[in-house]
Amino acid sequence: MTASAASTIRSLVDLTAIIDAPDERHRTHVDLFYPGTRLPDETLITRCVLLDVSCSPEKVDLAALPALHAVEKGCSVILKTGWERHRGTPAYDKSPSIDKALIERLVAQGAALILVDSPGVCGGATGPEHCAMDKYLADNKAHAVENLVNLDMITAATFALYCFPIYAMRTNAAPCRILADMGTRIQTLSGMPHTDACEPM
Repeated sequence: MTASAASTIRSLVDLTAIIDAPDERHRTHVDLFYPGTRLPDETLITRCVLLDVSCSPEKVDLAALPALHAVEKGCSVILKTGWERHRGTPAYDKSPSIDKALIERLVAQGAALILVDSPGVCGGATGPEHCAMDKYLADNKAHAVENLVNLDMITAATFALYCFPIYAMRTNAAPCRILADMGTRIQTLSGMPHTDACEPM
């Protein structure tokens, strides 16, 4: 390990705020859809854009999202729906499906990771819509990361995002730790490791 790499790791540990979600049932994970696949190395550290869609996640006015123009090939995008407030309640699993027009726009602009503060980009925690969206993203070289926490602590519109997945054989999801590096501090956005029950179609 080089001295600069060691220094970076020490800074990461020193600056990380360990404020993980205590809910074991809805742990932060990346949906891979196809068992045995892995995220490309270039998605482990990405430039990230935060888009706040909490006013109306199911019908998003794309023209009202100026930060959408900052999304470019290979970056990650956090969609803040505000659904984290339902964590720990029965309502959490029934999260709204995010406007497909927005997802298609992000894919067209080359987003590699689409991250949400809910159990699914589409269709809630489980079900055919959830699986269909996972497949759509995987087929277009993108992946969903679900069950983020602490999005209210993000203070920048763009920042560096660190995604640390843990892979297991014959599973189509990987538990992961997500960190947002806003320059002055690194904020944990992930909860506990998760195994997804979604089966490939």
